[in-house]
Amino acid sequence: MLLAGASLLALAGGPALAAPCVPSTRTITTSVAGPVDTDGGILTVTNTGAVTNTPGTAIQASCPAIRIDNAGSILGFTGVEVPHAIPVDSLTNAGSITGGGGQLGRGIGINNDGTIGQLTNNGSIRGGGSIGVYNTGSINALNNTGLLSAVGGTAIENVGGIVRQKGKLKPLAYGGPTRSPQLPSVPTLREMYQIDQILGVGGVLAPAGTPAPAVSWVNRELIRVMKTPEFMKLLDPFGFFPIGNSPEEYANSIRAEVSQTRELLRKYPDLR
Repeated sequence: MLLAGASLLALAGGPALAAPCVPSTRTITTSVAGPVDTDGGILTVTNTGAVTNTPGTAIQASCPAIRIDNAGSILGFTGVEVPHAIPVDSLTNAGSITGGGGQLGRGIGINNDGTIGQLTNNGSIRGGGSIGVYNTGSINALNNTGLLSAVGGTAIENVGGIVRQKGKLKPLAYGGPTRSPQLPSVPTLREMYQIDQILGVGGVLAPAGTPAPAVSWVNRELIRVMKTPEFMKLLDPFGFFPIGNSPEEYANSIRAEVSQTRELLRKYPDLR
């Protein structure tokens, strides 16, 4: 059983703000190994060098009311992490923020579960195969004149709130097999690049050795629910659509995606 889709914007509430820390500044002009954490009271992080922590988070915003200015390079499994209930006054990027650490199919450029007052991107924010900006908190203003992207994923996954948005946030292609009903003017990857499809998917897996009758019953019931109008109405605002295939078809789709990703890496090594 498979569920697939490409995210659209949806609004929800943001978290409460925490108390401010003692002011201090961290300026980075050379290459440093992350994580750079603001829990010691750092309120301003200015990077013109390179912050790298590919196994984990490059910059962790643990102190509230901070400002992050990046004109260099930030690279981590997660580039910048803003935890729940942490307010960031502004995050300005004129360089590059990359999540994934070179691992295609994984990583988030900016993971925001707190509150970002102003997110300005004049450079590049990229998720290495997952999500460019993952917002489950609140972004009061988004101004993008640069590049927001995700290799095989979603440029912006917004299940929180973006209050104001301006700039050149333009979808280039849709990863589904046909054009999205929400974005009918956006071509598919097949139309643009002769790539079959690249989808963010969700499925249900069972432990090895689960009796086949049990797997079949669960799969059948899930498909029944997924095809109901009520369930499809819940998915529609997010751009998701149910596939509802068999266990064998889902296993084959996983193998096909691995093969497709391997071929993309071979053809476009700069995606790593």
